[in-house]
Amino acid sequence: MVSDLIDSSLSGYGVDGLLFGGSPAPDILVPRAREAFPTAIMGRASPVNEIKVMQGGEAVPPGVAGEVWL
Repeated sequence: MVSDLIDSSLSGYGVDGLLFGGSPAPDILVPRAREAFPTAIMGRASPVNEIKVMQGGEAVPPGVAGEVWL
């Protein structure tokens, strides 16, 4: 869907944010989206998601590397 927006007549319009869901976005998609929608915030979670960074089944404090659980 993001690729369709980039290629549409909406490219260049002010957009507050773009959410990428499901599997990881292809490497080329994010730079193309930033070019098409420079004011959009990308890479942030949806406000309805709970995100935890975990290591060995335990939540870790900010700044510690681990697995991202949604």
